[in-house]
Amino acid sequence: TQSGDYKLLVSLLADGKLQSLSAKAEPTVRVFAAAMDPSKSSVAYDAEPSVVSPVGITLTCRDAFGNKRDAVAVAAIRHEESGAVTTRQLECLGGTGRISLRSTTSGMHLLRAHVELDGVPTDVSGSPSHIDLRPGPVDITRTTLQNYESSVVATDVHEVFLQARDQHSNFVDADDLDIYAQVTASASAKSSPGSSGVHR
Repeated sequence: TQSGDYKLLVSLLADGKLQSLSAKAEPTVRVFAAAMDPSKSSVAYDAEPSVVSPVGITLTCRDAFGNKRDAVAVAAIRHEESGAVTTRQLECLGGTGRISLRSTTSGMHLLRAHVELDGVPTDVSGSPSHIDLRPGPVDITRTTLQNYESSVVATDVHEVFLQARDQHSNFVDADDLDIYAQVTASASAKSSPGSSGVHR
């Protein structure tokens, strides 16, 4: 059941004696791996993926007896909310194959790796899997202020909402931000009593 090269030893019992037929020459027999077995094959993904870098996918291809073998599979990453999907062919050489898949949308994704058996896509062990792609760092060119008024009544507190986004326009969580705000009087308001401050 194990692939590899083997020496073929053949003996014959004749006249009560065991005689080797391959005493002068031992022919070599090469045993090849059987067809890829999805249940014995497996896929692994990078531990901490984000939209900044591609998701690395490593596929190990084996037959029913655990022998590594060459094979061709398909890997895909799909954003669960929008349904946007990226698919690539993944080739195992010597039993192992690695590719990268990219999604620029943060949030939950479904990762799959499968082969076709009798025309039916069949997942390998470890597929499908769910991963949460983190947004990238804040991109100030895509970050905006929301719900602020150009004219307000004097009061101790005015609320301004900051909509922070990364370079791909994904929302960045407030827990990942340090926010500083400063209020500066304009030229027309400098003659009136006022104040400025910083808030984190």
